[in-house]
Amino acid sequence: MSQNEKNPGVKADGRDGAPSGFKSYLRISNYADRTSWLLYAVSFIATLAFGTTLPLMDLVFGKFVTTFNNFAIGAVGPDEYKDQVSHYTLYYVYLFIAKFFLVYIHSLAASVGAIRATKALRVHFLQSLLRQDVSFFESKETGSPAAKVTMNGNLVTNGISEKLSDFVQSCATFIAAFVVAFSVQWKLTLITKCVVPVIVVVTGACMGQ
Repeated sequence: MSQNEKNPGVKADGRDGAPSGFKSYLRISNYADRTSWLLYAVSFIATLAFGTTLPLMDLVFGKFVTTFNNFAIGAVGPDEYKDQVSHYTLYYVYLFIAKFFLVYIHSLAASVGAIRATKALRVHFLQSLLRQDVSFFESKETGSPAAKVTMNGNLVTNGISEKLSDFVQSCATFIAAFVVAFSVQWKLTLITKCVVPVIVVVTGACMGQ
């Protein structure tokens, strides 16, 4: 019997047959309990809300520019100009306060949820490790299992907390930016949208080199 037949988790070319990409996230999610899922739900909602604040800040900035231009051409008086500037400044303050609390909430919830899931993963790893024969440990370097459970656990924690939150935030910002753009200037948005495929192709070509 060949080595690959003894170990079905290894492909014929010698590579590990463990799932990669999105399947890895689904596999790790099996180690999350009810509390972890609740924390992830809170983090997901807070991350989505945080991702929409950047396009909203651009919208408020556009209102600022319009107010400055109207005052420069004499369309509004000094009193109305001060009222509008104070009004939009409060919007900026509210958005910054909201961003502060949303970042704190989604970072804390995602970190705690990831730590709980990683803890269950490490326990499962150690339980499987202790069921191995003595020959398995003799074939490994001293401290190799402990180093793997520590390093891989840290990578998993980072991947299901910070990296996942950044991905959700980027998606929320991308969608919210298009919603804001279409609601303000839909004709200009349609024109600039034609450039998006070119940007994607050029970026993909540059990253592929």
